[in-house]
Amino acid sequence: MIRQCMLLWKLQIRKCFGINEIIHGKDEGKKTRQVLFLCLYLLVGIMMAGYVAAAAFFLCFMDMAQMVPLLTAALPGIVVFVFALVKAGPMLFEKGDREILSPLPIQPAALIAARFFNLYGSAFALCAGTALPAGLIYLVMEKPGLPCVLILAAGLPFLPLLPLTVACILGTLVMALSAGGRHTRAVVLILALLGTMAVVCSSMYLSFSANKIDLQDLAALLESGMLWIKRIYPPAALYAAGLAGNIAAFAVYVSLSVLVFAGFILAVGQRYDRICGILQEKGVGKSFRMERQSASPVPWAVYTKEIRRYFSSNVYVVNTLVGWLLMAAFSVSFMILGPQRATELIGQGMELEGGQLAERLARELPCLLAFCGITGNTTAVSWSMEGKTLWIAQTLPLPMRVMAAAKLLVNLTPAVPSLLLSWLLLSLGGWGTGPSLFFLPLCHVLFSAAFGLWMNRKLPNLDWSSETEAVKRGGSLFITMVLGMLSISVSAVMAFFLEGSGLILAWILWGAALLAACAALLWDLCRKDLRGIG
Repeated sequence: MIRQCMLLWKLQIRKCFGINEIIHGKDEGKKTRQVLFLCLYLLVGIMMAGYVAAAAFFLCFMDMAQMVPLLTAALPGIVVFVFALVKAGPMLFEKGDREILSPLPIQPAALIAARFFNLYGSAFALCAGTALPAGLIYLVMEKPGLPCVLILAAGLPFLPLLPLTVACILGTLVMALSAGGRHTRAVVLILALLGTMAVVCSSMYLSFSANKIDLQDLAALLESGMLWIKRIYPPAALYAAGLAGNIAAFAVYVSLSVLVFAGFILAVGQRYDRICGILQEKGVGKSFRMERQSASPVPWAVYTKEIRRYFSSNVYVVNTLVGWLLMAAFSVSFMILGPQRATELIGQGMELEGGQLAERLARELPCLLAFCGITGNTTAVSWSMEGKTLWIAQTLPLPMRVMAAAKLLVNLTPAVPSLLLSWLLLSLGGWGTGPSLFFLPLCHVLFSAAFGLWMNRKLPNLDWSSETEAVKRGGSLFITMVLGMLSISVSAVMAFFLEGSGLILAWILWGAALLAACAALLWDLCRKDLRGIG
């Protein structure tokens, strides 16, 4: 069983991280993109390690080093639990792999364990990037001795095991209870968006309130946080006690993690085929309803097809719609605060006068809205989302301009209402009623959408096995975001150096240039068809 588990795990890891493509692929372009994506993941990991190491250094400098072991166990554990809860069920009971592997002489427990360790790989990378730098800072500054070093090294592999196992148990239960439901996708989507917005709003609140907290209040807040962490995640206290020298507590922590994991693998492995059969039976046919068919104009029919395709993918919606939710959150915050209060919060420590800073903030707000808008770009991966069914779009008797217009309208469907709402909220908050709050971000959004559609035709990612790869690993998305940020930086520089009618004139000319570039990109796109893709 162990040998089967290791072989399956190696295959899944190579598939997820594109290692098979790098080693065995014949397309040099795809191999180069996979290497670049792995380098990007490594860069993000290095940045995260530096951030956590800085936080650990701050805690040790504040004479609160006892919090470092607790945080290194609790924070990555909570993050692993939250992210694994969404994808654990579908990944453990994936239908495609079950149909391929079921004829082979593979034990179900080995299959479950291999898929679990596939989740474990990314979770361990997260925990190692969080706990290892903080632990090294703790060892260097506090010098607890050799036993602490050994316990830190021995306990690192067990950090993600318990939260990941609990997430898999709950994910399996949620998947079983929600299989076949008509509104399951909508519920998951709403929960994911609410969770994302909760994290963003919490970060905004802490950023605005950090300037008002002195060191004594911060120490009291951290002490209270320690108590809450012990209540929410009690095993973290066992791990911290182990690093402090309590070998019995560390042994209990390791035993609890291993026993829960082994119990889950044995329980699910013995009932794997039965669980998959129940899930497949509940998911077939019961949520389908034949509705009245009606004819529609071709542009409207293509648009409704694209909008349904958009909302049918949770990862697609969450990855793009969060930008528009951020725009609404920023607009509400600035409306409630008003120019005076926002100037007081943001301007602490600056040498600018209040009126001058408020005027500068008002000039930069369109750039902030534009930044939120380009993060909600849907067109940069729209051709990639067709995947292996692109041949259907290639054989449809439709001109390119109809399909391109439909994909652009999908991007504008959340964009225009969000921009109008932000314009209204900021105007009510006293930030001015200038049309630049709407038209300048709209020009940036149109340019980003047109360029994303054009670039995605040049660099499609059609050989994906999951929608996450198409949405998050496209080269066209990265290039579109970089170019969009560069265009916004031009507007921001104009707002920094110009004011009054000079700024308005510069923005008008810059917006006209963006719209002209948008028209040129769409003209070049519509001159061709889809037969050159793939």
